Amino acid sequence: MISVLLVSHSNYAIGLKQSAEMIMGKQEALDTISFKEGETIDALKGKILSKIKELDTGKGILVMVDLLGASPYNASLICSHESNTSNDIKILTGMNLPMVIEALSDRTQPKCTLNDLYPKVLKSGINGIHEALSFIEENTK
Repeated sequence: MISVLLVSHSNYAIGLKQSAEMIMGKQEALDTISFKEGETIDALKGKILSKIKELDTGKGILVMVDLLGASPYNASLICSHESNTSNDIKILTGMNLPMVIEALSDRTQPKCTLNDLYPKVLKSGINGIHEALSFIEENTK
């Protein structure tokens, strides 16, 4: 099974994991890392490298981060190159709950690869963003 790692500022990743598991039930090969105020980038990189090794199943790791160009993104990118795992690693930015649910749902499909999974997760994240009243109007005509 493809592993999923959520990395964010503060407790955002923890909240996404809790929300996804409230909807889908307890998940295997899903973990979080929180970048706390006052923490160094080296400490964050250490946590990410440790989790990558822990989640190494040989099927790939999908890392989702909160912001493009921010510390969780930069540290994840560096660690994806420094890790000594058998896994392919893909890093997606702008994580949201639709993305997490899509990743957790689709990764269980037979023969699902990381290269199959990540484009679907990206699309789900984008498709989950709407202005509610306009969306309702457009879809009830």
